[in-house]
Amino acid sequence: MRTFWGRCWEAGGAPAYWPWVQVLRAVLRTAEPGQVDPYLGALAQILPELPKTQTTPDTSDLGPDQARFQLMDAISNVLADAVQRLPLVIVLEDLHVADVSTVLLLEFIAATVRHHPLLIVGTFREIGLSAAPAGPQLIRAAQQGQRLSLERLTENDVALFLETTGETADSTLVSTLHQTTDGHPLFLAEVSRLWRAKGSSEVALHLPIPRSVRTAIQERLATVAPSCMRALRRGAIVGREFDIGLLEACYEDGAADYVGGCQEATDAAILVEIAPQRYRFVHFLIRQLVYEAIPEADRASAHARLAQILEEHPHDGEPRWSEVAHHLVAAGRHREASAAYRKAGGQALRQLAFEEAVHAYQDAMRAGEAAGDIEARSQVELLLELGHAQIRAGEVAQGKKTCAEAAELARALGDAELLARAALEHGTALIYTKVDLELVALLEEALDGLDPGDSVLRARAMARLAAALQPAADPEEPMQIAREAINMARRVGDRDALLDTLRNGGSAMVDLGDLEERIALDREHAALAEELGNPVEALRGNLRSIMDYLELGRLDDAFRAMRACERITEELDHPAYRWRPIAMRVLRATWEGDFDQAERLVEEVRLLGERGGDPNAGAVHAMQKTRLLQLRGDFDAQLPWLAEIDRHWDDSEIGRTNANLIVGAEHVIAGRLALGVRGYDRESAEKLLRLGDHTLQLSFVRVCIAAEDRELAEQLYRRLLVAQDHLVTGGILYLTLDGPASWGLASLARFLGRMHEAREHYEHAMAMSRRTGGRPVHALIANEYATLLSESDVPADRARALALAREAGATADELGMRALKAHADALQAELGGVDVEHDPSLLDTETFTMSQVGDTWLLRYGNVEFHLKDMRGVRLLAVLVAEPGREFHVLDLSGGSKGPNEAVDRGDAGEVLDEEARRQYRARVSDLQEELQEAENWNDPARADRARQELEFIQQELSQAVGLGGRERKVGSAAERARVNVQRRIRDAIRRIESHHPGLAKHLDRSVRTGLYCSYEP
Repeated sequence: MRTFWGRCWEAGGAPAYWPWVQVLRAVLRTAEPGQVDPYLGALAQILPELPKTQTTPDTSDLGPDQARFQLMDAISNVLADAVQRLPLVIVLEDLHVADVSTVLLLEFIAATVRHHPLLIVGTFREIGLSAAPAGPQLIRAAQQGQRLSLERLTENDVALFLETTGETADSTLVSTLHQTTDGHPLFLAEVSRLWRAKGSSEVALHLPIPRSVRTAIQERLATVAPSCMRALRRGAIVGREFDIGLLEACYEDGAADYVGGCQEATDAAILVEIAPQRYRFVHFLIRQLVYEAIPEADRASAHARLAQILEEHPHDGEPRWSEVAHHLVAAGRHREASAAYRKAGGQALRQLAFEEAVHAYQDAMRAGEAAGDIEARSQVELLLELGHAQIRAGEVAQGKKTCAEAAELARALGDAELLARAALEHGTALIYTKVDLELVALLEEALDGLDPGDSVLRARAMARLAAALQPAADPEEPMQIAREAINMARRVGDRDALLDTLRNGGSAMVDLGDLEERIALDREHAALAEELGNPVEALRGNLRSIMDYLELGRLDDAFRAMRACERITEELDHPAYRWRPIAMRVLRATWEGDFDQAERLVEEVRLLGERGGDPNAGAVHAMQKTRLLQLRGDFDAQLPWLAEIDRHWDDSEIGRTNANLIVGAEHVIAGRLALGVRGYDRESAEKLLRLGDHTLQLSFVRVCIAAEDRELAEQLYRRLLVAQDHLVTGGILYLTLDGPASWGLASLARFLGRMHEAREHYEHAMAMSRRTGGRPVHALIANEYATLLSESDVPADRARALALAREAGATADELGMRALKAHADALQAELGGVDVEHDPSLLDTETFTMSQVGDTWLLRYGNVEFHLKDMRGVRLLAVLVAEPGREFHVLDLSGGSKGPNEAVDRGDAGEVLDEEARRQYRARVSDLQEELQEAENWNDPARADRARQELEFIQQELSQAVGLGGRERKVGSAAERARVNVQRRIRDAIRRIESHHPGLAKHLDRSVRTGLYCSYEP
């Protein structure tokens, strides 16, 4: 077992995390070569002697919580690795004077290494703990562990103590010592040492016992030699701990002048040697008494010399500015101390010690006030630095107030640049759906004061104003400001400013405006962030592009951007970012109907979000969980998650309207109509509609219809018509893919009594959901369309309704969509006697056609139509159906349709695989290899296994088709081989048709003849 010690600095001026720095340095000295390399970049933030790695993102790119988590997680991993070699004990002393970051790290370590062989012991004084620098955090941390209060010593304890010192004391002396010292260990130690120094046990009863331990300590200090006292006084200037090398540098004395004195103090139990030539006063009070005995003028000059040495010759490669500032204040040099405290604040920010940065900047202000003549511009700069630190420390309201104070001073100075900087700092925190009028006014005032020409500051302020103005009554106005800001940044040529304007300007356009424009900006945002080495912004740009691609129905592009997000989050290696690509996988799995996979992944989203402290993950988890339960038909289980979604929104009008529509739509789908419309407010809904938000429009449709609001339904219908070729998503806030916009149009048209338009929209919605692979949504649309058609008296409509209900029921049964399955079964029972093959009016074979539409085939049989995926067998069937009665030789079919005068080579079967088949196989292999890689990266074993099996099959087919030297193989009986293949493929196509239209499948079974010659003979 190994023990590592870390001690807090009671004299003041210690940097953040100081006891942990001591522990980590000791731990790293014992680490094996290369073991801590993955964590060096993060650890370098508090250990300046370590090199920064190129793969570690700049902490300014991360949110404050994410950045601090990254540091703490790295330290936790280092300790977890260390305890694998040998159990550890970590002792942290004097936590009552610890900084907040030190105690927060203690809490984090205690929670993350709970199951490792690690014991952490912390000591602190309970008296006055609530007023300690990290008092509330320390009280909370103490509650997580076992708290042992050290009681005062009893008389028996006093007797045992005296025995350990080799003294024999009678009961009278023991009782006297206990009564005098009240059982206080320090008092007992000092009084007993004085007793030993002045007399023996024989005269103990005549010994005048000092009334205070201060007197005892002072009397003991009086017994040491002058050289020892000189060493003690100079060491006390440094603090409770000091090393001889620092005293030599400060006073230019030789080591011999100090070694003997420190050794004498060690023998007298005044000091303890904690490392070679490094000493520590055994108690803070002893150091304090030595320090107070130094004349004030001598103290001031000593502190000034010490500050200069610490600044010019830093021990760790970089001055510990808080320590330098502490000594400058003690020297009475307040102007220099203010500058040092500002540097200490910047240092603390880099170390992610945000609370300590706030204290440092506040100390800088106090030192400046003590100096008496701080320059006005410097005061504004200092206020901006303080406001920045407060916002990063989570004190957002106070930080904004500080920035407003800085703005007031900048306004008095007439300095437009400082005013703009104050406005930008004030706007660091962006609150969705809420317009901060104070921020808007400040930004507008700053822009009025700046030169109207191009500049970095003006571009940044314009972009931030654009984001601050949304949501606006006319959303186009902020979007135009965003465009102008981005164009200005491009003209200025400052790439960092351009990235900033793309981020803030893009925020003004998210879910609004032209999709193609947004995607272009998204891609520029992501690419520029990659070039500048800013992975957080690269992730943000890619996430935005994913949702925009999904809205356009460009799923292949969206999936490529998802893979980019996966790569970036692996680089960041932070749970606050890792959950987002996993949430994207939930989106995809839900859309494709892999509900079991989605259920597993959505729990990862929750856990990673909690671990990373990102509240957005909770909102996404609640929404994705709600959507999964809705598709599965577990409506009662939705209720707690709906409450979670409702809590996520703020109390702004748009926030409440969004919450009411989202939650209300889920109630409507579940059949809880009264709950669904309870929060519906017409006026607020109209305002949201005017905003033009493209997300969650299907929720809007459902609540509008449930509320029977025909007027708003008309407005919503006109809005959705513009996006009828798009998919509706939950946007960047919820990461869901809800369905085609044409589905909402179909529902609205049906509600408004426009049945012809409703049919067209349903057909379009089914085609789009099928093309994009949305099986669950396609089944829901098919069932809803079937319900509409079932209301018709036309036999063909009712026949189509039955086919659609069967299709929906089959999909629901396969995917486990219980509510849909029950509804589809009931609808089939209602339509049970209707089948197209029994309706003579539908057996006119001239009405049966097949036509290719993109990568699907549209089949029309009488008044019934449906789509099939483009496959070899479907294409073969289409050739036969196009020319009823004509016989086709199987070699003509297998090699493609030939003209009437083209000869067919029947000498052999030709190549085992024709060129078209080989081309399709090659394309499919490429797709499968990409899918396999993606599945393995996403730890999706089921999907990876399916991809491997299909790859093996294709590779087997290709190996059979290629002979020695890569020559294409021929088969001996061309006709026989072709006959088998053609027959198998055509029959497979007919079986697929059966799932859509059993009557047509039976008709084709009777009418399609296969063999050496094939034909369609109705």
